[in-house]
Amino acid sequence: MATLRGGQADYRLLMDMLGSYLFPHDERRLTEWMFLGVSLGGHLTWRMLREDPRVTIGVPIVSVPPETLGWFITHRSEVPRPDDPDFDVAQNVYEFFTEETKPEQLRGKHILSMHGAIDPLMNISRMGSTLRRIVPYAQDWEIFVQEGTGHQVTPEMTRKAAEWFYRFGMTDDGAKL
Repeated sequence: MATLRGGQADYRLLMDMLGSYLFPHDERRLTEWMFLGVSLGGHLTWRMLREDPRVTIGVPIVSVPPETLGWFITHRSEVPRPDDPDFDVAQNVYEFFTEETKPEQLRGKHILSMHGAIDPLMNISRMGSTLRRIVPYAQDWEIFVQEGTGHQVTPEMTRKAAEWFYRFGMTDDGAKL
């Protein structure tokens, strides 16, 4: 939780200050932001998409939506599961990892979620229902699953991410290439 909250704080500070550094005479304003993250950086991308209205375009790679990460942590480690009597996690930490994404949080966003079909860490089969529930809230979205790929970024994923950013961040109408 500290890593994700700290990451969000770092990015928000950068987003707040970068415009005045790049354009000290207010020649331009930075109003929209694009994020790409891999693995834990992908979780941060999901959170920034969900919780900061300035982030309008995101590409989380080999990661899961915020409300699914808690399941992965408790089911893949020594942390007792929430239904275990020995589950001893502070309420605010539990809520941080289980708070569901609301429709209005992703409206107007452009999300490309990419996954490896045989990812042993963040397998899409474990969170596909959550992903299919929340991404339709976004204005434009795509779920890309690359067969034969694990917890990694491939050249094809890199190409798709670049096309996504170009399509929604560099053109006026989101035209397909």
